Amino acid sequence: MITAGRSHHAALRALGNRWLEILWHCLTKGVLYDEKINVANRNRALGRVA
Repeated sequence: MITAGRSHHAALRALGNRWLEILWHCLTKGVLYDEKINVANRNRALGRVA
């Protein structure tokens, strides 16, 4: 299924890159992954209201 003009492989690469960014921040800051924090940060970065 192609959505938003992306192929399946491009969507997988984008998802992988997002997880690598999350992992990098967790490792460099020495914190465990917390989904609530990640969602809040992502919404704030995208300008969304919770």
